[in-house]
Amino acid sequence: MKALLVSLLLMAALAAEARVSLQQLNRTVVSGSEYIRLDDWADGAGFTMKWAKREGTITLSSPSAKLVLTVDSRRAEICGVTVWLSLPVVNRSGAALLSLVDAGTTIGPILFPQKSDARLKMICLDPGHGGKDK
Repeated sequence: MKALLVSLLLMAALAAEARVSLQQLNRTVVSGSEYIRLDDWADGAGFTMKWAKREGTITLSSPSAKLVLTVDSRRAEICGVTVWLSLPVVNRSGAALLSLVDAGTTIGPILFPQKSDARLKMICLDPGHGGKDK
């Protein structure tokens, strides 16, 4: 039980650190958009980074998640699920860069969701839009 509690506290600390470190990371402008160094973000979020430069793939791993990114592509795989980024991961002067927008609004919320006390009251399904089934 203690180990579970310690693990949960550690994960919460990593999530908080990931949000704080995003504000502290150096930024680079590429084609008018702000980018951060992927290795700096990964380090702050508790991931290890392996870059297969020949294939152009970058794998970020932690005990709880795995991300696979491709340089010059918007496609990302997070825990086996394909996610489309707003901007591609780029290579500038030998450094992989991730857009600040994607770090804060795409990848961050998936990996570090904020806990909410809101209660789900209703789910509405609205079928029949499109195709032959009206």
